[in-house]
Amino acid sequence: MNTKRFLIIFMVITLGLSSLLPMTSCKKSPTISSSDTIMSDGTSSKEESSVDYFPDVSSDLTSSNSEIISNTVNSDGTPTSKSGTQSTAAKPTPTKPAQYVDVNKYPTTPGDPNTKKLPAFASNLANPVIKALDSAVLSELVIEQIKAFKSLTGIDLKIQVEVVPWANLSTTLASKVLGNNSPDLFTMGAETTPFLVRQSYFQPIADYINMNDGLWVDVQNVNFLAFSNGKQYAVTTTDPSFHRGLIYNKVLFDENDLDYPMDLYKTGKWTWDAMYSAAKEITVDADNDGTPEILGASLPDYTFGLLVNSTGVDFIKYDAKGKILNNLKDAKIQRAADYILKLGALGIDKESWMWTTRFTQNKIGMVVASPWEMITGAVLEMKKANKIGWVPFPKDPAASKYYAQGQTYFSYIPKNAVNPKATAAWLYFQRYMLKNPSPILEKNAKNIALTKWAWTADEYTFIYKNLSTQLVSVIGAGERVPDFSKQSYLWGMPFTFSWSKTMEEVNPSFQAAINSFNNR
Repeated sequence: MNTKRFLIIFMVITLGLSSLLPMTSCKKSPTISSSDTIMSDGTSSKEESSVDYFPDVSSDLTSSNSEIISNTVNSDGTPTSKSGTQSTAAKPTPTKPAQYVDVNKYPTTPGDPNTKKLPAFASNLANPVIKALDSAVLSELVIEQIKAFKSLTGIDLKIQVEVVPWANLSTTLASKVLGNNSPDLFTMGAETTPFLVRQSYFQPIADYINMNDGLWVDVQNVNFLAFSNGKQYAVTTTDPSFHRGLIYNKVLFDENDLDYPMDLYKTGKWTWDAMYSAAKEITVDADNDGTPEILGASLPDYTFGLLVNSTGVDFIKYDAKGKILNNLKDAKIQRAADYILKLGALGIDKESWMWTTRFTQNKIGMVVASPWEMITGAVLEMKKANKIGWVPFPKDPAASKYYAQGQTYFSYIPKNAVNPKATAAWLYFQRYMLKNPSPILEKNAKNIALTKWAWTADEYTFIYKNLSTQLVSVIGAGERVPDFSKQSYLWGMPFTFSWSKTMEEVNPSFQAAINSFNNR
């Protein structure tokens, strides 16, 4: 796979700094060329904001790390009172990805259960500048969050982003750490986390964040990916969200008298079979040359990984000790491979990364994409005309529930970082905003969706609020076990070859990569 194609696909999958919260998951600026380096300051505007983003909080906004304000949180996350008796406060019910294994233990340092306050250091930063390394500049919503941070703490935080192409991030990070020129913050998608935490680039998160604090206990389970040799080297502030689904062309569905996928989803009938039936009905190959004039579905090669995750499993699994195991022989993966081979027989889009032109010409019925790919260009014009919709990935008919590839973003504090406390303060603030939603930020985010993106109020609520309660996440880390980049042998082959043939070719190298990975 050439680098240009990979970057285009990855831009669709990974949202970096602009996705520290679900509400910030908007499309990022395009990746720049390899010859450019940009320093982007999220607070470069000289206009001071007097907006009170958190009008209902008390004036006592911060608490001391060394002093427990009220109750404590035990090492298992259970709230206890000062006297040691159990508190009446409800224990949070953390989200568990489908492949979660409870093998990593957090430090036993008691935490502050108060979710209405930030640690005292967040309002006493000697240096309010965070230097970040990423593949795109800050989104407008993150810039507004920086203003909200000042509203809460009085600190004029600045996040300066050095932007480099995604393909260069890993090598750039390594050279900066080794050259004692580390960024303070590095953020990447969850699927890269098992690989990255096994490198020697980062500081233990426990040095700056107490995962027993009330702001953090209910994302402890999601952070199981971030451990290496018993220590946590990265942290995610959010439960997994679900970016991958299908944009569908209502014009072609209407012409073929088909139910819209979202209507089928609402009744529990949006399955692999329903997707295949719609794709087959829409596909037109008038001259029978194997290249349809109208494609029922444009499927990028990474669709196979999404299908596998929709069965509730991944290409890898974890044993009771957290060791990574080869899962390619799982019967669920065989079933996904059989299905994608069946889909591929309808006609493969050989330029799936260039789908937007043909989609807007009504030559594609469905395309694997995030809802945020409806917000620009000709696709946005179709959305404004109510000619397209978005639906989650279809359900495996043999599964008892909707599983889907979940995505969240892990933040790292590199070794030799100059300002790790500011990074920790920003990450605490991300959790604070989730626990104490700002009516101003939520109103502005919804206004953007309804006015600029032409979403309905129901679509906004569904995508931002309801998806996480209706789907069970599977973190698709299996494709990245050997290294930082996805492995092409787990992408396109199942579209054109049987799973037995694919297994014969890829299983030895995949197992060798896992063996090497486990020995790091």
